[in-house]
Amino acid sequence: MTSLPAGHRVRVAALVRNEAGEILCVRHFNRGLPFWTLPGGAPKEGESLDAAIVREVAEETGCSISLKGVVGVGSLRTDRWTPAKIEIFFTAETTSRSLPRTPAGESIIDVRFFKREEIPDPFRPLEALAFATSVPSVSHVELELEDEA
Repeated sequence: MTSLPAGHRVRVAALVRNEAGEILCVRHFNRGLPFWTLPGGAPKEGESLDAAIVREVAEETGCSISLKGVVGVGSLRTDRWTPAKIEIFFTAETTSRSLPRTPAGESIIDVRFFKREEIPDPFRPLEALAFATSVPSVSHVELELEDEA
């Protein structure tokens, strides 16, 4: 029997809407591939989850937000040898009137608002959870992406 690694990695992400109800997305370029995602990242040591998502959205998009609630919690394991990633999805609204901006020197190559039906692919798998639920209630999903080998 193979033992599983201890611990988990935590990531926060936000489903941020503007006054028109559009959703804020960021496009990353990582490992040679571009993909769209919700703004977010890992909390710093000692940082609350609320503070982490407010900071991450500001760093990645230049937008200020007002948190509204938690829309979902998910976990993802890419293989049996790495810790699971726990993702907490918040709902939020923009409080700034300025348009989002692409940060310099990051892996982010684009930032923009989309109507829900126009969200582009490819998108990260766990974020389907945030799009599938539109009310601030807690949901949970687990994805196992293990190789058969």
